[in-house]
Amino acid sequence: MVKAGKVLKLIVPETTENYDHASMRRILIIGASGQTGSRFHPLFPEDQIVSPPHADLDLANENNLRNFLRENSFQTILIPGGMTDPAQCEKDPQRAFDINSRGPGIIAEEAQGAHVIYFSTDYVFNGKEGPYSLEAIPDPISVYGRSKLEGEKRIQRGKWTIIRTCHIFSVDPGNNFLMHVTRNLLEKRPVYAYQDQYSTPTEVESLVEETAKIVREERVGLLHLSGKETCSRYEFAMEVSSLLGVEGVVPTFCPEDGRPRKVGLHSHLPSWKEGVRKHVAQIKENGLPKART
Repeated sequence: MVKAGKVLKLIVPETTENYDHASMRRILIIGASGQTGSRFHPLFPEDQIVSPPHADLDLANENNLRNFLRENSFQTILIPGGMTDPAQCEKDPQRAFDINSRGPGIIAEEAQGAHVIYFSTDYVFNGKEGPYSLEAIPDPISVYGRSKLEGEKRIQRGKWTIIRTCHIFSVDPGNNFLMHVTRNLLEKRPVYAYQDQYSTPTEVESLVEETAKIVREERVGLLHLSGKETCSRYEFAMEVSSLLGVEGVVPTFCPEDGRPRKVGLHSHLPSWKEGVRKHVAQIKENGLPKART
C-alpha cells in the first residue's frame, strides 16, 4: 500500500511512442454497463470495443481475470468499474480491496503491454484541505479511499494512467447524486443533503470525452479530471431543486463515519452547474430513465 508521505512517481502526464494505429486498437472496458463505462461505446468504432458482462469478467475473481487476459490481447484496458459506494466498502472491506485493488493489480500483471487506465477517486485524500492538486500527498481515512489508493499502486507497471475523479453525475438509470435528488424531489420525498461536504462534481460526458483523448494520445501518468468548481452536496441539490421548480431539499450534516468532508480536485473540466443545467433540461423534456433492474 502507498504510505502517507509517498508521492506517486509519475506526476506530469506524458505522451508515449505511438504503439498502434487507431484502426487496429482493441479496447477492453471493465465496468462497461456502469455510468462511466457505458459512455465509451459511441466514441470508438464498435469493432474496437470488448465489454464482457460482469458474470464473464469479475474483478474479484483472480482466475477469471488471469485466464481471460492470457487468452486475449488488447492495446488499451479501461477500468471504470469498481466498488464505489463508501458505505458498502466500510461494511465489506475484504470485497472492497478485492475489487478496487487486487483485481486491477492482476490486470496490470497480465496486460501484455496494454495501456491500463484506472479510475480512482478524491477519497484517497483526508478531506481537510481540498480541492487537491496532483502534488498533494494521499492520506485516505475510509476503506473506499484506502482500497483505491492501493489500486493506484498496484497498476503502476508497464504502461499506465491513473485518472482521479469525483462525484460523477449524469442522467443514468443508476443512482448517482443527481438522479437521487431528482427522483426524490419529483416523487415529493425530502432530500437530505450535506451542507459540510464539498467536492468538485464531474459531469460524466466531459470525463469520458477527455478519457477518450487520453486513449488516442496514449498519455500516461497521474491525472486529475473533475469539474473545475467546488460546491457542497447541499448547494448541488439546491441547484437541481431550483431548475426543477420543486422544493424539498433539507440541509443536514455529514455523519462521523470516516468519509472526508472537504475533498475535490484541481482540474479543468466544465463547471458542475453547466452539467446540471444540461441534464435537468433533458429530464424535463424526456422524463426520468427507468431504473436498472
